[in-house]
Amino acid sequence: MGTPVERQNLSYWFFILAALLALSTLWAVYDEAVSRRPWKKYQDKFFAVDQAKAKAELEYAKKQVEAKKDELAGLQKELDAANKDLGSADVAELNRRKFALELEVKDAEQNIAFAKSDLDAAYYQFRQKKEHGDEKSAGGYQETLGKINVKVAHIQGTLAGKQAELAEVTAKLNEKSARKYEAERKIAAINDPITEADRKYRASQDQSSALEQYWLPKLGRVDRCQNCHVAIDRCGYSAPWDVLAAKAKGGPGLEDDAAVAKKFCITPANVGSYATVSAAFCEGDPAIPADAPSLVCKDGATLERWNEIGRLYCGPHGPVPKWLVKDGKPCAEKSVLDGLEAALKAKDYDIPYVFQSHPIRDELLGNTHPVGKFGCTACHGGQGPQTKGVAHAKFEHAEDDPYWEEWQDPLLSKVRVWGHKMDLTTASCNKCHASDQHLAHPTG
Repeated sequence: MGTPVERQNLSYWFFILAALLALSTLWAVYDEAVSRRPWKKYQDKFFAVDQAKAKAELEYAKKQVEAKKDELAGLQKELDAANKDLGSADVAELNRRKFALELEVKDAEQNIAFAKSDLDAAYYQFRQKKEHGDEKSAGGYQETLGKINVKVAHIQGTLAGKQAELAEVTAKLNEKSARKYEAERKIAAINDPITEADRKYRASQDQSSALEQYWLPKLGRVDRCQNCHVAIDRCGYSAPWDVLAAKAKGGPGLEDDAAVAKKFCITPANVGSYATVSAAFCEGDPAIPADAPSLVCKDGATLERWNEIGRLYCGPHGPVPKWLVKDGKPCAEKSVLDGLEAALKAKDYDIPYVFQSHPIRDELLGNTHPVGKFGCTACHGGQGPQTKGVAHAKFEHAEDDPYWEEWQDPLLSKVRVWGHKMDLTTASCNKCHASDQHLAHPTG
């Protein structure tokens, strides 16, 4: 007969079950918090990019202010002189006189009020005596009314003189204070870029990941694309070609590099460097003979890099290259290569594609198609609620998704037609613009 159950030692099994329970709990937490939330990694990467951008803008602002240090020193001297003047005996006497005049003006205004009250009382008595036929008493009150009117006129004359003197003293004090306030205003105007850049830098350090979504009941959609494409509707992350296109177009608010920089939330130096790189990569001569003398060829990696820069700086249609491709390698004359390499040193746009703003953001989004109303998938297609790959696969917008055929609404920029990937995003414009023969801002 075996050992009774109540006498058996089951600690080994309890340990095994407890360990399995702990491991399964840890796995469940990890699977929920990490593997099922790849968007958190994108947001953390964006926060790092955003912080680096804000830090660079703060350093640029400091350099701009440093370049005006002589002007600042002059303004500081002016401010010190103004403060010293405001602390002088003359200003103290003016302030004392102003205070005394203000009291005298208030006393005069009060005396006028009292005199007018006496005038009203005497007039009432005068009317009463007249109505009751007491001409003698009425005459006395009439004489009193005349005396009070003379008194009021005298006080009003004194008041006018005191008010004029007070206005003169106040004007002198304001003139002296204006010197101080003008110096402070100019100093603040010079330092404002640092103040604003520092505010943005501090804000960039205080960000945390969170799942957001656009709920669009009228369209029957829920979009979460912005959890990875964090800056899709954020100023400051437009591709260089987008900035340069706006600069070339011109118009109100785009008069110069400073105005363009303000519109796109970048610095004038960024606009200048964009133009430098664009001139080197986007304004070429495609008719380069393959047997041209003094051609120098680079490796295939260089071609990929140049093409990527062309897409960033030249727009959706890519560059008009100053080089030709020979045996899979980019080739050009040495002077052209030197110019390209020099332009690359001016390149200061390192924003990953996933974090770039929507092309022509103000016109295509803004008040025309606000993302809070239209979302993303209404135009671009795709599964708006999806934030991770299926079957533990990497999320590739269904391009490599084994469940591609089951997608009800594929991403239009990755559709394959007869085996060739095509971007059919603009075809969705027909949903709302079927009767429009021309749209003002085609995307390419």
